[in-house]
Amino acid sequence: MGEHDWQDDAACRNDGDPDAWFAGPGESQRQAHAVEVCLGCPVRARCLEEALTLGLAGVWGATSERERRRMRHGLVDA
Repeated sequence: MGEHDWQDDAACRNDGDPDAWFAGPGESQRQAHAVEVCLGCPVRARCLEEALTLGLAGVWGATSERERRRMRHGLVDA
């Protein structure tokens, strides 16, 4: 099994709007949609772990970049 095989099971792979995970300012509805899809994802925890480890941009593991930055600095619980 490869290092990123967990992504094959990600809910976002079946969503019709891949850009929602990288929504820009003023696109809060798109970002909210991405988070909603993530909340029901079977690999959410692994996805969040990857994003925290690698400092990825966008929505990963049902969190925004800002939320993960706060997690890394111990400002919120994961």
